[in-house]
Amino acid sequence: MADLLSESVINLVGSTMPFHISRVESNLNENINYALETISEGKEYQLKVSNKSTHGNYSGFIKLSTDLPQKPDIIIRVTGFVEGEITAKPQNILIGRLSAGQPERVGKVVVISNRNRPFEITRLTYDQNLMSVSQGTPENQTGIVLDIEPKLESVPAGSRKQTTLKIETDVSPGVIVEVMVNVLNHSDQPEAQPK
Repeated sequence: MADLLSESVINLVGSTMPFHISRVESNLNENINYALETISEGKEYQLKVSNKSTHGNYSGFIKLSTDLPQKPDIIIRVTGFVEGEITAKPQNILIGRLSAGQPERVGKVVVISNRNRPFEITRLTYDQNLMSVSQGTPENQTGIVLDIEPKLESVPAGSRKQTTLKIETDVSPGVIVEVMVNVLNHSDQPEAQPK
């Protein structure tokens, strides 16, 4: 969770020759804060990176421009996985007929409180043509199971459709937790044999 994430510190140390960092930029300015400090001019720098997102996943980079001809740019990859107070696991599921002769696969999603507090689901938004969603037996005081069943009559044989299940709770009004749902309807037709 965002309030449990600590700052990350990266030490940049020159091994053989002095170097200077002339510029710092990132494509994650909405998600992170970063600051470069000089520890020893031309020899050592410290980059401090902290999260500022409340929830969600992100991936990007911080680029440091240097005066080293052999290393003009230092790229630092940054990935964040920030859970809100309520989260759903898994975040991606596959339901439907996955192969010929197999029974339909249904899905289960567990919605939990990361603070171990009781909560209620206030709204579920999803494509009712592709699936049905019902609340199963509570996993415990801080978790609710959602049973997800495909509606294959809306998915042509041999195709896949992707949709999103949106979950809202009484803990964080206005905050939506999303689960990606892939509905697959495998064709019962045998594959054509090459001649």
